[in-house]
Amino acid sequence: PRRKLAKEYHGMVEPGETWWVLERNAAAAGFWRVEDYLKWRHADQQLLDNSSGGCANK
Repeated sequence: PRRKLAKEYHGMVEPGETWWVLERNAAAAGFWRVEDYLKWRHADQQLLDNSSGGCANK
């Protein structure tokens, strides 16, 4: 999927994610664009990391 995305989004794509998965998850979360979904998901993950001291399973 990185070929379809600007470089700024490459670090937000998890290993193994396909373009289809990203589109499906974006739509399920209420987003029209994969890029908007990735920004939201990345920001949400940063909030979780900061609130748990970097450990999601705290």
